[in-house]
Amino acid sequence: MKIPINKVLVDESCNPTARARSDMGNIQEMVVSMQEHGLIEPIVVRSIVEYDLDDKYQYVLIAGERRIRAAIVLGWTEIEAEIKLGDILDSVKCKAMELEENIQRKDMSWDERALALRQYHELRQQLYGEASNAQNNEGWGIKETASKLNMSVGAVSQDLMLAREMTEHPDLAKKVRKLPKHAARR
Repeated sequence: MKIPINKVLVDESCNPTARARSDMGNIQEMVVSMQEHGLIEPIVVRSIVEYDLDDKYQYVLIAGERRIRAAIVLGWTEIEAEIKLGDILDSVKCKAMELEENIQRKDMSWDERALALRQYHELRQQLYGEASNAQNNEGWGIKETASKLNMSVGAVSQDLMLAREMTEHPDLAKKVRKLPKHAARR
């Protein structure tokens, strides 16, 4: 369904935490692609009736910030969107959807990707509980994150460890962000 771009709130999408992607990259590449091929994948928004009293916004962006920014550059007034109902989609599920999409994209920096992976993993554990070592297959663990994101268990484990260290040691994080990912892991 097409929706008016000016009715989509982008900056505060899926709070309580900020959006996963801080570096939008080269929007011009997305503009050229959308100009040539159109919108390949619709944005995903959450319907918000209660959010804005003056009716300025009707939707909150869940996924597709680069696409919506490129559409604005192209002068589009409407954009194809998949709409999720606000009362069904709570903020944790909303944030998990945003993170899942961004983690699977190739154009995030390795540190953004690792931090988003950790946040995604922890949100899934909030939703499903932490997996135990028992064979009851209940809860969410590293294997479930790896399977959902089509990654190896080892890569997920290493990225989660790296993200935890970066979060707990901000000075170290500043240093390792300048390194390639394999060097930062060491």
